[in-house]
Amino acid sequence: MINLCFHGIGAPPHGVPTAEAAYWIGADTFRRVLDLVGERPDVRLSFDDGNSSDVDVALPELADRGRTAEFFVIAGRLGEPGSLSADDVRGSARPAWVSGRTACTTASGAG
Repeated sequence: MINLCFHGIGAPPHGVPTAEAAYWIGADTFRRVLDLVGERPDVRLSFDDGNSSDVDVALPELADRGRTAEFFVIAGRLGEPGSLSADDVRGSARPAWVSGRTACTTASGAG
């Protein structure tokens, strides 16, 4: 089993720490990755941290390809700029969204 974990897609919004921005990938790169993995059952997709790009970019691309992914949301960041809102999470009963665990902060303790 291969798990591809994404942290953010597209240009990181203003305020994203430099250390986190290093883990973001371009939207075109993300689409190419999805096309390369196709429908492979041995590849799982996941998203960490609950960035707004999860809903704005990832979900439509996943749905277009009939893929699902697990989303691991940091509850303490809900509603912050560049992060998912509570409404985004409540509206996540979409075919592509499979809920993962949530946390209040990151492992380092920073929200």
